[in-house]
Amino acid sequence: MWNLNLLFQTFTPEDVERIMMIRPCVNQEDSIRNSVFLNFVHLLKVSDSKAGEPTSRNVFPWLVWELWKARNALAFENKSLSAHTIAAKAFEEAYSWQNTLNLTENSGGLHEEGEQPSGASWILRDDKGRTIMHSRRSYSFMRSKTEADLWALHWAVKCMKNTHQRKVIFEASSEQIREVLCNQAQCPGFRSIVGMINIQLTRIEIWSLDYSLPKRNEAANAIAVSVTRDRRHQSYIAHNAPVWLHHLLSLEAQSN
Repeated sequence: MWNLNLLFQTFTPEDVERIMMIRPCVNQEDSIRNSVFLNFVHLLKVSDSKAGEPTSRNVFPWLVWELWKARNALAFENKSLSAHTIAAKAFEEAYSWQNTLNLTENSGGLHEEGEQPSGASWILRDDKGRTIMHSRRSYSFMRSKTEADLWALHWAVKCMKNTHQRKVIFEASSEQIREVLCNQAQCPGFRSIVGMINIQLTRIEIWSLDYSLPKRNEAANAIAVSVTRDRRHQSYIAHNAPVWLHHLLSLEAQSN
């Protein structure tokens, strides 16, 4: 059975009426407290089972979170949220989590000696390896490949933050980046750019930075190479994959 006093304290009368139409999972020996506990156990079992739609199963943690936030809003701000609003927000958060958890960003960079521009690029993919966005830009007066690669990584991280990506796996094929980040005390000359990268990373909710074999990162590197090889110095961010790399990106998606 439901605790009517608690329901009326938390929800509007219209929403209480809707909630009362839901049959709790209880037995005759349950107290009010135990019935609440058993209902949570029941929902947890449903979320772990294979029955029902995956979207409905996966929304449970977010539904509990949104209910808790709604309860606090009512208690401390005297703000009442409808059941529809709470459920819609829970589904929105669940969908966002599922679609951003496994986003992978592949970054590439190319540096040539002298005053030639250096190329930087990144490709954002979903958990199936499908391209969501890609970008290219050029940098001038890079003193070394290490500096060019670090600026390429900074560009990639900044773009992920600016496009509101919440959970990202960054992959880079640069040995120089790995060396600098693993031995920052021995690379004081790059302290400034590393600090800028770290600041941008703190603005992304969940992230990891992994080393990727060059053969897994050929498409991103090809975009970076186009800056110097084809003199494509104009920077841009675009949805989906570049047409001229469709075949290579399809192969990388299959291998991933």
